[in-house]
Amino acid sequence: MVNFYVVPLVIKLLLLLLNIISHCTQFPQAMDILLAEFHKACIYTVPKHIVNSQSAWDSDAYQRLDSIMRLYGALVQTDIRNVTNIHGIEHGWAWFARFLNKISANNRATATALNAYI
Repeated sequence: MVNFYVVPLVIKLLLLLLNIISHCTQFPQAMDILLAEFHKACIYTVPKHIVNSQSAWDSDAYQRLDSIMRLYGALVQTDIRNVTNIHGIEHGWAWFARFLNKISANNRATATALNAYI
């Protein structure tokens, strides 16, 4: 039996994503709820940017942004054999195009979000 406490965090997240994606194929509304939680936690998953919000950001906010965007990017890019990811790579490319076309890359938050997603 594997001690789950010594498994690296990356492996834990991968197992979590595989579990989420496999359940979302059976219950598509679960993906909508998950995406709503992503959008509530981080506006860059929409993608959207609020211009005057930069002054209130601290290093913890950038770390949260980085973590959420990494998880969102992993969710979009995860591919499981014989399971259809209903929010898969086609949504990832659409998000990427909207992000590059709509949001200016002249601040730290957008650079952090883009770097974490890729």
